[in-house]
Amino acid sequence: SLRKAATINPSHEEVKALLEKTEPLTTPVPEPQAEPEAEGAEPARPKVRHEWYQTDDFVILEVFIKRVQKDAAAVEFGERAVSLSVKMATGSENNYDFDPLQHNIVASESTFEVLSTKIEIRLKKAQPGVKWSHLEQTDEDQAAKSLSQLGSSRKGVSWDTIAADAEKEAKLKPSEQGVNELFQSIYRDADPDTRRAMMKSYVESNGTSLSTDWSSVGKGPVETLPPTDTFAKPYSS
Repeated sequence: SLRKAATINPSHEEVKALLEKTEPLTTPVPEPQAEPEAEGAEPARPKVRHEWYQTDDFVILEVFIKRVQKDAAAVEFGERAVSLSVKMATGSENNYDFDPLQHNIVASESTFEVLSTKIEIRLKKAQPGVKWSHLEQTDEDQAAKSLSQLGSSRKGVSWDTIAADAEKEAKLKPSEQGVNELFQSIYRDADPDTRRAMMKSYVESNGTSLSTDWSSVGKGPVETLPPTDTFAKPYSS
């Protein structure tokens, strides 16, 4: 190396010049410091390997944590959620929440068992025989749920009503037909996120809002925006 050559012949000018040029390149670069978590930010779920499979009656969730004492694990079952709390040997406590699940469960008939290499959680299906495609609900599940609500919403909308509305639409003025055709064209040609945004915003706003921006609509419920000088009245069955 150049440093070794300089040790052998310290008076060699060419070696000294090369060494001066290369030394700044070998200066260690400080490692970037991790940014502190923002205040109020929701803590991320601790990373742990888990797998699941199902039978006609149960969904079996396996959380792979070794050497957990039987009295150090606790599981809470909800109608559509399960929460696992584990006290580690170090004294810390880790929580693993699966919420919302894709389908409802029977909390009173769900159980768990602590084994040597894992914690096995047995979730009793509320609808035996129904196959789960995911453990937790996805955006696609939510969109499908919103679509089904069009057929049986709290306003009593039925497919017969929708068919009748379609017949009325055929009798609309040309200008009104153009607006409806525009919306239909946007939905037909849109990507999945845009379709989800349109469906979610229209259903949750009770038909008072229509958005194509999933990044905004997907953050939470869409507010009902009644026309000026009117107000939204809660529906009571």
